[in-house]
Amino acid sequence: MWALGLLVACVETPPEKDKVPVDPAEVWTADQRYLLELEPSQRPYVAGDDVALVVVVSDGDAVIEDALVRVRPWMPEHGHGVSGEPTVETVEPGTIEARWTFPMPGRWELTLKVDGVDGKDSAVVAYEVDWRPRLARGTAHGVGRCVLCGLHESLAHAPGGV
Repeated sequence: MWALGLLVACVETPPEKDKVPVDPAEVWTADQRYLLELEPSQRPYVAGDDVALVVVVSDGDAVIEDALVRVRPWMPEHGHGVSGEPTVETVEPGTIEARWTFPMPGRWELTLKVDGVDGKDSAVVAYEVDWRPRLARGTAHGVGRCVLCGLHESLAHAPGGV
């Protein structure tokens, strides 16, 4: 029984939907170790486009030059991420650029995991990814079902319909 308690204690609990900041310019990590300045490559993000997020890591005063950052896009309503890992490159010390493609529109959360001089910490931010009309015709996402999770994808997800 103690093993089950240990397992439950190790599971990462996702933040509640209404507590995840949407499209913030900056966010503190959960334990307030790092301030992350965020600059998306486009606003809004669009499904099917190659997108990027530039992240500058600081302690609130100075850039932390040797911080490592991992980015994990996740669609909570469908229970899946993007195919493949986002590529992460150092732009300059303390600044990274992550690149990936959102396969479908809707609410996406990005978990940003930081490993720096003050230890490991993470933050979660959300983005509403827009619909591109060409997706409804099946050129990038397909019509009918989500190609990643198999859930029915209604065209009602598209703002203004199709």
